[in-house]
Amino acid sequence: MKNILYTFTILLLALFLVQSCKETDNYVAPNATLKGTVTSSITKQPVEVELNNGTAVQLFEINPKYPNPAGQKIPIQENGNYENSKLFSGQYKLLFVDGPFFPIDTQRVTISGTTVLNYVLTPYISIDASTTVSAGTANVTYKLTKGDGPVQTKIQEARVLVSSIPTVNTTVFDQITTPVAINRSYTNTLTSTSDAVITATNYTFSVTGLTSGRTYYIRVGARVANGAGLNASRFNYSSVMKVIIP
Repeated sequence: MKNILYTFTILLLALFLVQSCKETDNYVAPNATLKGTVTSSITKQPVEVELNNGTAVQLFEINPKYPNPAGQKIPIQENGNYENSKLFSGQYKLLFVDGPFFPIDTQRVTISGTTVLNYVLTPYISIDASTTVSAGTANVTYKLTKGDGPVQTKIQEARVLVSSIPTVNTTVFDQITTPVAINRSYTNTLTSTSDAVITATNYTFSVTGLTSGRTYYIRVGARVANGAGLNASRFNYSSVMKVIIP
């Protein structure tokens, strides 16, 4: 009798597992892609952001079964592009988060197949920068332009940043400890200067002590002061400039 009960129990368990596998297999896999490019309203070029710590597209699925869905973030790359190829088809709320841009209204979008959505954002600051080089030196010239948004801003600071690798921002730059301590993040404090004067000025800075024959990557970042609705801890950036020191 015990053997019969044991066998019957095993058969029930096997049937349950088979049915569970069938139900699992019935779930639809992610079948949609969302991608696009985010452009600056000032330069008409892709936005310049900080990789892995900058602006992201955030999605919230609109589904009655899930009234409080978790948000999905899609980072915007340094070239202004974003993409996620593992989404479910459906309707979503879309917004931009964690970036130095004036906010736009939350968008309601339908994602199916490959959906391309391009957006134009207004940065707090736009930075036009260039470099020239001489022996052991990189000369950086930059100009700041304020974005026209719904919130009043004040330019706080600008930084010239130098890195030995292609990634360069306010957290990734050359920090050398030996034989001499060198920190290649150079701050221009602008709190006491009016924005009218700042935006009318072409700033220059010479980075000295660079190694001849070596490649460096230079970028200028700038940020505004804290204010209502602003991500003031986030920097706007110029394009990355690659230089070889003669």
